[in-house]
Amino acid sequence: MKLVRHEIVILDRQRDAIRQIEPDVNSFIRAAIDERLIRMQTAQKLAEPQVFEKPKLKVMSQKQSGSQRPYLPHPDRRKAVPDRRKAMAP
Repeated sequence: MKLVRHEIVILDRQRDAIRQIEPDVNSFIRAAIDERLIRMQTAQKLAEPQVFEKPKLKVMSQKQSGSQRPYLPHPDRRKAVPDRRKAMAP
């Protein structure tokens, strides 16, 4: 990210220097620098962290929340617990 910002600063300075020295002769070079500057700015925007809103929690009334069944995992997904009676048998 810092490298992208540094490149943008360098490109801005190069563009300004070309405009001051020879504004008409170096239009091709200036156009190339402008194009690269635009690409770098786009890359900077894409690299910025994106902020997403937290999903809103649904508020349930007391009636609705009490009538729901408790969560039970699928039988295949439950942890296998060894039967103690079988382990203690001689």
